[in-house]
Amino acid sequence: MIAPKLLLIRHAKANPESPTGLDVDRALAPRGERQASWLAEVLAGDEAWRPERILSSPATRCQQTAEAIAEACTLDVETTDALALSSWAGRIVDLADELAEHADHQNGPPGVRVALVSHQPHLASVIAALSAGPTAELPRVRTGECFALERAGTAPCWALRAAFRAPD
Repeated sequence: MIAPKLLLIRHAKANPESPTGLDVDRALAPRGERQASWLAEVLAGDEAWRPERILSSPATRCQQTAEAIAEACTLDVETTDALALSSWAGRIVDLADELAEHADHQNGPPGVRVALVSHQPHLASVIAALSAGPTAELPRVRTGECFALERAGTAPCWALRAAFRAPD
């Protein structure tokens, strides 16, 4: 059986304000557009980590980051409130485990490599909880950064295997 892989991606750098004044509507800044393009190119070109499925927060900055990756990998973006800023880390951990269980029962692709595009502070807590347990030190997760985890064994635990950080 192929071990499920999870890509936890913080959205690329966003503008400080949106035309509507709502945080959820903040779009990528020019720097964020470059970060998203870089990350899309790197992930699309990496056979071991190229996503087969991509889920995103409904926030504009997450959608734009996910769309760049999806376009490079010829995927559709699936939007879920589980990844929204109003969500919580435990909900994302549950989603990761559900996706892994589904992949385990499918005996491989599609969906063995799943990308989740979301926000801080959730992602640091999720990475720590999945890879080292809830008492682990929280990693710093910068905009445009991706942490790649692989399901380790049969227990619902994950091993941190790689990190991809878009240049500023």
